[in-house]
Amino acid sequence: MAENPIKQRLDDINAISIAIDTYDDIFSDFDPRDISQRDLSEDFIIELTRRHRQDMKGKYDVVLVAPRSIEDTAAEKKIISRLNRYFHQKYRRYVKSINELRLRGSIYIALGMAFLLALALLTYYKKLDILMLEIIGIVFMPLGWFGIWEGFSKIVDLPFKLESDTQVYKKLSRAAYKFEYIGEAKK
Repeated sequence: MAENPIKQRLDDINAISIAIDTYDDIFSDFDPRDISQRDLSEDFIIELTRRHRQDMKGKYDVVLVAPRSIEDTAAEKKIISRLNRYFHQKYRRYVKSINELRLRGSIYIALGMAFLLALALLTYYKKLDILMLEIIGIVFMPLGWFGIWEGFSKIVDLPFKLESDTQVYKKLSRAAYKFEYIGEAKK
């Protein structure tokens, strides 16, 4: 029997709920700018990423639970825009870091191969005397192999934390941010 598609869709959406007392709980206490530009609070980011890491599958909704007395639709829109922009920028920065690391790995491989090829050609064509070839071999051989293996390491085995953080910021950049208010209405 097929599972109810609506129930399956609800199961695929995970909600992270974070309680705040004021909108300022989301932002740094030391940044006096408007909320559309303020830096996010490190505590808020740490809590959000920690909660995300507990269950990293599916689509995410981030629900900010606040007292109804602070409800302000204009501020909500600015905050949601700021959160989306922040996590998208972090995600792009991490993707750029991974690409740079892979490029560096490719350069290491190319240099390693160049050292080994130079050594092979010098040995084959015997352009230098034996002593000089031995001395060059002592330097070029380890450099060549180090470059190749270190390059493959940078390309294939990216640091786990970098990959993990990239996935966290990717999910948070695509999350739906919502506000839920509890308590009495503003008077």
